[in-house]
Amino acid sequence: MADYFTCSCEQKNDGYNISMTRGALLYIKMVNCLNARLYPQGLLNFAGSQADYILGKNPNSQIFETWHRLHGKNPNVIYGGLVGGPNKNDEFNDDWANHEQTEPTTSATAPLLGVRTFLQIEQYQ
Repeated sequence: MADYFTCSCEQKNDGYNISMTRGALLYIKMVNCLNARLYPQGLLNFAGSQADYILGKNPNSQIFETWHRLHGKNPNVIYGGLVGGPNKNDEFNDDWANHEQTEPTTSATAPLLGVRTFLQIEQYQ
């Protein structure tokens, strides 16, 4: 299952791929599996493109990640997160009542930090 999902993200399943918005953001839905070969660099490129989208390289030049540092006893604590993001048409309604798009979640933020850290390390090796 993981192999198929990865192939689908790379758009290598002969039309049975994960949907992407016009701006190239992964738009997840259920898909079927076919065989394909994947290479590490292709996966890194894909992960980088998704991180770039979140950081503003998208049709609306909108950033979907927010961070801020609160001054207090521990200067190493940073608060923030990744919001739900745009719909399948790259549209984003920045309204607190729109929880699906505007609510930051740990489940989205934590993996992003790992991916960004890895991509940053790879850039300097």
